[in-house]
Amino acid sequence: MTILIRNVKLLDKEGLFDILVKGQYIKNIAPRLEDADAIIVNGQGCLAMPGLVNTHTHAAMSLLRGYADDMPLMSWLNDKIWPAEARLNDDFVYWGTMLAALEMIKSGTTCFADMYMHLDATAKAIEDSGLRASLSDVLFNEEILAKQPDNIEKWQGAAEGRIKIMLGPHSLYACQPKLLQDTVKMAQKLDTGIHIHLAETLDEENIIRERYNMRPVAFAKHLGLLDQPLIAAHMVHINDSDIMLMQPYLEYISVVNNPCSNMKLVSGGAPVVRMAEAGLNITIGTDGASSNNSLDMFHEIKVSALLNKLQSGQPTVFSAAEVLNIATINGSKACLFDKTGRMQEGYKADIILVDLQKPHLCPCHNMASQLVYAASGQDVKTTIVDGRILMQDYKMTMLDEEKIMSEASRCAYQMTA
Repeated sequence: MTILIRNVKLLDKEGLFDILVKGQYIKNIAPRLEDADAIIVNGQGCLAMPGLVNTHTHAAMSLLRGYADDMPLMSWLNDKIWPAEARLNDDFVYWGTMLAALEMIKSGTTCFADMYMHLDATAKAIEDSGLRASLSDVLFNEEILAKQPDNIEKWQGAAEGRIKIMLGPHSLYACQPKLLQDTVKMAQKLDTGIHIHLAETLDEENIIRERYNMRPVAFAKHLGLLDQPLIAAHMVHINDSDIMLMQPYLEYISVVNNPCSNMKLVSGGAPVVRMAEAGLNITIGTDGASSNNSLDMFHEIKVSALLNKLQSGQPTVFSAAEVLNIATINGSKACLFDKTGRMQEGYKADIILVDLQKPHLCPCHNMASQLVYAASGQDVKTTIVDGRILMQDYKMTMLDEEKIMSEASRCAYQMTA
């Protein structure tokens, strides 16, 4: 497919530009381009930017949006979420993921890192939705781990390269040390990364101290978890000694800031600024819709920017331009996708058009600031992933919204009955 996007603004350039997409890639960006075979997308009044990357979520948990609110994490998990998830099947996970995909496409997310059960159903939803994703089958025992080589053989690079497979041990407290060590060995053997909840709560810190006489990051290092590409979600209860332990592994570790979920579950505020200053790859994720309750990454990046300014006491940190890079370039690195996350010739055509013709986006003194502090996912007019138009002029081109919401509602009520 060839697409010609006309008359868009860009973040780092003055004037209007055309963007030529050929196949999966951005072919050219210039003030005026022509291609007789191209599908024309009118970008007048819009800004073109890379799609946002959500580096930690549980897509199918969209079925549990609003189901268990206003609870502490451990009660939330043990009393509500895990009992409901015991009823999961492929049908529930497929439609829950499709509902999440619908929300993400409509709000400007083009790639996400997922950790959940029934990986086949999740991957099928990624194929059908057109999104890009790094998927992890959540690991609780050796039986699930033993299935991962088959998952990688089946899905690694599937959907024309839009799917990556990582290994997803749930957490240090929910997995036995042998399982975690075996996960590390398998990740090294299969040349993939690991996605885990780490240092999320004080309860976790106390459990790991009691069991192993170490803090969570030190225990993770002891197990070898820091020795290969790692998505470390939450990272709330981190001190300077933990950051020093991670510094030799800067090329591997991506930290996910989940500010809305962390605040809602009162997990705490992650010392993200200190981790960024130490050189760690900082990214942003929504967590699941059951603990956020939104997958709108524009909302998440605003909250992340504001909360980290407040915590650090420095209004200059986490500038709008920095946060946009965190939510695009850094996220792509964490998800292990090459040539994504930038509006640049030769990069994958994961592009969103943000409609600037809105009262809350007028006037525009600084475009980056406008996107981070004023825009929302509802301002996304067009979404393109891998050179394929998934939404144009606010209308879905591949997915049936009504059917997805109907099927997801059916599954949600059956799951929680």
